[in-house]
Amino acid sequence: MNIQIISEGLKLMAALSGQPDMNIEAKVQEALNDTTKQEQVVQVKPASFDVERHFYTGDVKDGQEAGKTRLNAFYTLPGDINGYSFIEFENGDHFNRNILSKHIYSGVKARMDIKNGSHFKTNAGIGLRYDLSADYDNLNISGGVKLLPVWFNNEGHIENLGTVTVSAGTKLKLSDEVAAKLSAFGEINYNAKGGPEWCYGEWKASVESGKFDVGVGGNLFKKKPNSIIPQNQFKINVTYRF
Repeated sequence: MNIQIISEGLKLMAALSGQPDMNIEAKVQEALNDTTKQEQVVQVKPASFDVERHFYTGDVKDGQEAGKTRLNAFYTLPGDINGYSFIEFENGDHFNRNILSKHIYSGVKARMDIKNGSHFKTNAGIGLRYDLSADYDNLNISGGVKLLPVWFNNEGHIENLGTVTVSAGTKLKLSDEVAAKLSAFGEINYNAKGGPEWCYGEWKASVESGKFDVGVGGNLFKKKPNSIIPQNQFKINVTYRF
């Protein structure tokens, strides 16, 4: 992962959150020059981990495995920055996404997404996210909108890329140990050349019991260029939380 991309992204996050004096770039450079300081700067406070296995039940593309494995980690970085990272493996390739957010006001957060994988360069998106949540007895309803208008990589600003992501979920507590859950998200590139187009999304309906979460869902792939209508691939999801 390129440290310059992370540095520039964190500087923008600091500005968005009203703390431009965080001087992220200097801290990162010090970390590179001094391993002792590096441990202090990038100290991570882990919160939770889980592993998912997706078994595809819908149409499988030529050469595609009938499933993938995803590892998830949730943690906190210095400066009250919340992090979520996952890496998934499929067909011998990998895809990694690191999501950093910092609270600004109420449900609004500064947001940076860093992506890399087997077949594309590391890139990062900067913007804002707004989350809301409501509780009704044993039912929780949540939703969010994420806007990342600026994307860049080692070569600078990425043209024709600006994304908006909408997510929603519900969780109904059935007992002290069991809950029914429904969640979905979808990402669109509103700045694509030729018009807005679908990027990716997922949906899942599951039952959570103890450390396990089992359910059905789908991968929502791009169907064709300049279309916001996705193509669904059904799957079964099994998650274990450590």
